[in-house]
Amino acid sequence: MNRALIGFVWWFGFAGPSFSDVIIRDHVPWDIVQDSPVVEGQQIWKAAQGQMRSTVKPGIILVSSTEDMGERWRFLRWFDTRNPVRRRLLCEAVFACLTPEAAASLAGKDVERHVLVTDVTGKVRQIEPLPANGSNRQLDELVSLMLHGANNERLKMLAQQQRDVLTDEQKAILDRALSNLGADKFEERKNASEQIRQLAPRITAVMALAWIEATDPEVQTRLQEQFDRLYETSSRTQPGSRLPYGIPPTMSQFEEGECGWRE
Repeated sequence: MNRALIGFVWWFGFAGPSFSDVIIRDHVPWDIVQDSPVVEGQQIWKAAQGQMRSTVKPGIILVSSTEDMGERWRFLRWFDTRNPVRRRLLCEAVFACLTPEAAASLAGKDVERHVLVTDVTGKVRQIEPLPANGSNRQLDELVSLMLHGANNERLKMLAQQQRDVLTDEQKAILDRALSNLGADKFEERKNASEQIRQLAPRITAVMALAWIEATDPEVQTRLQEQFDRLYETSSRTQPGSRLPYGIPPTMSQFEEGECGWRE
């Protein structure tokens, strides 16, 4: 039975574990049987929203179709990347995989083969069609534009939201660390990187904005190292920078085109 697949699925590759080797826990209540892809999608999205609120991150939903098998595998590979731009994007938002029916219930209209961006509460803010040619670079650019805004206005707003939940002491440490990333003394740069590392999971928008605004290559390199560390240490079996919410727990389900859905 053909069902729609919504992407941003992490590709395990030849060296990694297969879906059949993976058990997804704390993802959605798999033990509760539902008979509706909309209800199922709502459960998945509720879990994603919890993560969005706790980390002060926006949400990204990609809706694709099983009719285009080439597109399907491109999304699998998209999540497994060494591309520094994409790694930053994957750390900046909470990604979700829902059926078209579930995505439509959020958007209020048919959104098959579209990208949705939400604010940190899960409210849909923008909907755009997927790149027609399936280009990874164009998809990177689209997600970046939707997350950041044309003039980085969304990114600046999000960076401020993330700063607002820090304590005064943490804000002072962060500001000092950011200013010292390009310090003349190596020890000061090293200490600054360590201080940012400790806050990194909570300040991804702050780091992304600092990377964009930096004029010193040393500062950009050290900030990129933080994103690389977040990405590389993210779980391969739990939702995070390398795995979206709503991924099916077995390869057999995936091969049937099921994402955000289970029997």
